[in-house]
Amino acid sequence: MTRSQDRAPVTARDLEARAYATDWRRRCALLGPAASKWAVPAVDVVIGVLVLLVALVDSSLITRFGPHWAYVADVVLTVVIGLAQVLRRRAVRLSMAVTATALAACGLLIAVSPVTLGLSPVSLVALLAVHAVIRWDGGPRWSLAALVLAVVGSLANPVVLHRFSPAFAARPGSAAIDGSGGVLITVVLADAVCLLAVALTALDASTRRRRLEDRYRELDAEREGAREAAAAEERLLLARELHDLLGHSLTAIKVQAATGLAVGGEANEARALGLIESTADSSLREVRELVRLLRGVGDVEPRASLAALRTAVDGAREAGLRLDAALPGDDELARADAEWTRTQRLAVLRAVQEALANALRHGDGSARLRVTIDAGRCAVEVVNPLPEDGPRPSPGSGTGLDGLRERMRLVGGSLEAGARDEAGSRVFALTATVPVSTAPSIHAEPRPGAPAPAGPSPSTPDKDAR
Repeated sequence: MTRSQDRAPVTARDLEARAYATDWRRRCALLGPAASKWAVPAVDVVIGVLVLLVALVDSSLITRFGPHWAYVADVVLTVVIGLAQVLRRRAVRLSMAVTATALAACGLLIAVSPVTLGLSPVSLVALLAVHAVIRWDGGPRWSLAALVLAVVGSLANPVVLHRFSPAFAARPGSAAIDGSGGVLITVVLADAVCLLAVALTALDASTRRRRLEDRYRELDAEREGAREAAAAEERLLLARELHDLLGHSLTAIKVQAATGLAVGGEANEARALGLIESTADSSLREVRELVRLLRGVGDVEPRASLAALRTAVDGAREAGLRLDAALPGDDELARADAEWTRTQRLAVLRAVQEALANALRHGDGSARLRVTIDAGRCAVEVVNPLPEDGPRPSPGSGTGLDGLRERMRLVGGSLEAGARDEAGSRVFALTATVPVSTAPSIHAEPRPGAPAPAGPSPSTPDKDAR
């Protein structure tokens, strides 16, 4: 097995997580407009200025001891390192390459210089360069290269190089230090400290980057879950609307056709076909409205006028159901149309339609309907006797009741449906209760077709993940 086969493939989500974690613009205070390509982190500018101040201090050696080539080279290299720090995040690879080259030149200068240059704090910039590459670049090859260079630099650190330089050899007593084992102690301690510093720096940088990558994956998983939940809710809504639009009408068509075939006669058949045509035409109109709604054409919404309650009652009777119905008066229904929300009106209407369709489909041909409106609530009760041999089975039974329960849940209502004993016979009863808006005034004139009051729309603040 090759090495490329052992390595886990990098997915698009991994690349997105890496880009999120290494986006320094959203996590640093910038000098200049954030959208400008010239904007740089303020902390990098501060680091560069501090390094330039070190160069200014080093230049005092030239003033005191003359323009020796080693002093001049030290100042020039320090200035180059300082300027490279300004691009520590803006151009992380270029900054690292320039910094590493200049630091290597500084090490060589310390090793060959005949004059003492001292231990400059500029050497600490090596740790910043390693941290920047691992933290902000994210490329494994560049991170590995920076780490290897840092390890080499730790082994050949300025303390060790100065220990073997001509300037140290020219100092009085250097031979005695060499004879007492001071070289070994110096090298071991210096290398150990530098290697430990590099390890801690690399660990901190990789930990910070991986933490943000993991955070991005968590947020992405949450967004994906929210999208899937929204899609599932859309499918549930579509299934509920399709059932309500077509299920009731198809049930009526089926009963009307069966009645026409059973009774026979040209007049009865013509009447049944007329009812079937009327029901199918109404269903087609509602399906077209639903399609327009799904396509986002206009402001089309499912019809939700409570006047359709009487239409549902008439349709059930025309389909052959012997229905004893008690509905609120026209004025009361008109006032409810004006004051209730569309969702509340639709829940009441669908409850009546579903109950009557079930009575046609599973009952013995008769039913009792009661719709009452009290203060703050509307109750729907439909009771139909069951055939002596029990309810007639139907493929897909329960789908309509499940959708109706969802509607009741959305409006904070309740639904009870099931068989029970009543007056010595077995009946199926459906009771739905819908909490409704309270009228602002009992003397208010009804406004048929008035838009439903809009509820508060909760909003989620846009939090910047850090």
